[in-house]
Amino acid sequence: MSNPFNVQFDLTPPTRDEMRELAADLSREERHLLLEHGEETPFCGVFLHEKRQGIYTCRLCGLPLF
Repeated sequence: MSNPFNVQFDLTPPTRDEMRELAADLSREERHLLLEHGEETPFCGVFLHEKRQGIYTCRLCGLPLF
């Protein structure tokens, strides 16, 4: 898939110190989902009925997801 915005992203995995810094602002739920491989309860998330176009990004690293 091509990048429609012609933007470069740094895909270098974060170091442990960088990961701690990135995770510092996460809520308990976000930490569980992103770092502990947790799961949301099905069919109840805030984006369940979201229909607007846009780019969704990772809450931890900011990379575009879809």
